[in-house]
Amino acid sequence: MSAVPPALAGVPAMTAHGSGALLLGGLALALAVGFVPTLLLVDREGPDEDPDAEPDPEPPTTTSMSPVVTPTPAAAEQRGGRADTPSMVEVMAPLPGRLLPLDAMDDELFADGTMGPGVAIRPVSGHLVAPVAGVVIAAPSGGYAYGIRTDDGVDILVHCGSRTPTLKGEGFTPAVRPGDRVEVSQPLVDVDLELVHGVGFDAITAVVVTNAQDFASVTPVAVDEVEPGDLVMTVITGEKEQSTDQADEERDAGAQG
Repeated sequence: MSAVPPALAGVPAMTAHGSGALLLGGLALALAVGFVPTLLLVDREGPDEDPDAEPDPEPPTTTSMSPVVTPTPAAAEQRGGRADTPSMVEVMAPLPGRLLPLDAMDDELFADGTMGPGVAIRPVSGHLVAPVAGVVIAAPSGGYAYGIRTDDGVDILVHCGSRTPTLKGEGFTPAVRPGDRVEVSQPLVDVDLELVHGVGFDAITAVVVTNAQDFASVTPVAVDEVEPGDLVMTVITGEKEQSTDQADEERDAGAQG
């Protein structure tokens, strides 16, 4: 809480009981202590922003895609227990089109596997549906991407186009919000492919497992054309098998400890 200076009208009365110079010096110090931190905070918020306004939830790039809701304790228990109860999660096509490898994406974050393993689809329709059942944990306001966490703790990201975040939602009509529960083939968003192509963007859509390192395997299927609901990828939950070198390193570390 900032220091509040006394009313200026009271200064003459107070100077009668002490040194005026000391009083004025104290007032200057109090003003500085209260004003400087406030100035720094206001400057960080930006000159045109309302300090009480809600922050814009839309990430500027694919790298900032992150869950916007906190997993429930039950979900955390499921994630923690997946190694003990391995299962197979089937990931379906979210829209019709030609199935392609991820390196067909213009965005290097997808093409080089940084965002995780998966597949790409060159769509022939912009009606995009859920590839898995689960909870929507990420959905930028632009409508171009959706993160869904399955009951087994598998995080699936569906990202339509590479440069589509710059459209600021134009051409995208979302049907779900973060926190919604969705089932397989439930509508997520309608994309105006004509508009996207009209501005020179590619609408090729990535479907990736963003936490694949936590699971035993992720295996895309080998098909050419897909329809919504067709199998495009399987995820085997449970821990990955360690290589002999990794097992030896962990055993040596334990012996040294």
